[in-house]
Amino acid sequence: MYCVTVEFTLKPGAMEAFMPRMRKQRDDSLQLEDGCSTFEIWTGSGQPDRVFLYEIYGSAEDFETHLASDHFKSFAVDIEPLVESRQLNRWDTLA
Repeated sequence: MYCVTVEFTLKPGAMEAFMPRMRKQRDDSLQLEDGCSTFEIWTGSGQPDRVFLYEIYGSAEDFETHLASDHFKSFAVDIEPLVESRQLNRWDTLA
């Protein structure tokens, strides 16, 4: 298994526009990608402009397929004006 976490800091006031698009991306990833088994969206407690993603893929290759998908590319374009910063981390399981 392969884990990806992403932490977004949104531009002030962007949460209302960001979340519907984020939920659609989650749904598309889970429905359209066999390699995506988990896609959770978390918001920062007391931090109204923070969003944290926890995603599980079957392999690193499955995540690369995710990044190459049309639905991801469209998502990335749509959210760009709403995002101040983004931190992506990739995690491997330990046996």
